[in-house]
Amino acid sequence: MNTFLPNDVIYQINYWSKASQPMSRLALEALAKDAEQNNQKHDITGVLLFGAGMFFQCLEGPSDKVIHLFNKIKQDPRHYDITLVSQECHSERFFSQWSMGFTRLPNPSESEQFKQIESWRSQTLLAAPIEVRRLLLSYATPTEGVLASCIH
Repeated sequence: MNTFLPNDVIYQINYWSKASQPMSRLALEALAKDAEQNNQKHDITGVLLFGAGMFFQCLEGPSDKVIHLFNKIKQDPRHYDITLVSQECHSERFFSQWSMGFTRLPNPSESEQFKQIESWRSQTLLAAPIEVRRLLLSYATPTEGVLASCIH
């Protein structure tokens, strides 16, 4: 991973992982609150999605800080099978409104965009990086067409 990016470039990573144990609503809320507080201190924004024992996360900000955080996340015993889906550079943030947005995912059959997927654990989804990225970006707030070329 490149740590020598210009300061005005937003570095973004997207990944998924499997929860090591069932996560209660309170445990998920505490995780999201801790992430939000930590991310505010380090100029990191993003979103964390959880469904069917799966985490999907997008982190964005200064490359050195995002890389450092991702290395810490990989050591967290609350999940395993951490799979990096993509790493990219952008001129703008996709999740500027959240230090860490959090959403509990509905069943895919309840989602117009993802109803073809039987489960958030489906290999159809997990083996297709573009679909994982599309899932994460579906929670971004569009600004000036930033997402237009990324979601299709």
